[in-house]
Amino acid sequence: MKLFKTLIATVFACALLASPVYAESCCVKAKAKGKACEHKCCVTAHKDAKLCEKCQTDANNCCDKAIAAGKECTHKCCVAASKDSKVCEKCNPEKKEDKKN
Repeated sequence: MKLFKTLIATVFACALLASPVYAESCCVKAKAKGKACEHKCCVTAHKDAKLCEKCQTDANNCCDKAIAAGKECTHKCCVAASKDSKVCEKCNPEKKEDKKN
């Protein structure tokens, strides 16, 4: 029983840690709508040309890096999505959630 509880706790912890990696940031969502992110943590980080540690958890995300630098992402897929006021699904996959029955 103790082993089972430990296993469940480990799986749950891994799921929590991995979930932000599979989500587009609030900054990318706002940029797609033609706005700037208004979260206080993001505004402060972007003034220093840094990623917001709380919201922009993927340091390799091209769009988040560009937003932090005050630029537009230059990837062709991101530029095309931006023209349609959308988020590039290749570089910013939606958060994967399990559907409950």
